[in-house]
Amino acid sequence: MKTIPYGEKVREIAEHYGPMHQLAKANEELGEAIAAITRYTLQPTKVNFKAMAEELADVTIMIDQLKILVPELHGEVARAQMKKVDRQLDRIAEESILEEWRKK
Repeated sequence: MKTIPYGEKVREIAEHYGPMHQLAKANEELGEAIAAITRYTLQPTKVNFKAMAEELADVTIMIDQLKILVPELHGEVARAQMKKVDRQLDRIAEESILEEWRKK
């Protein structure tokens, strides 16, 4: 039996439903992930951890599908990620400088 790669499976699902349906589905999955993260934050049990992981997997799958269905999204997301990571690292550096200053 031939194993079908993850990317091919995701592409098949994405192309079957199309972009508008999968955008709506992504919205639903993001809401479910928020709820699962909140439950785990309030009560960090193994059950809630597993539920959170499942919902985050759903979100990741939806993002992968959207990158297939809207090809320009992949590059735009990558650029936004780099910009946001760089900005956060700048904030951390500023916090470190402030902490050092406060210690004096």
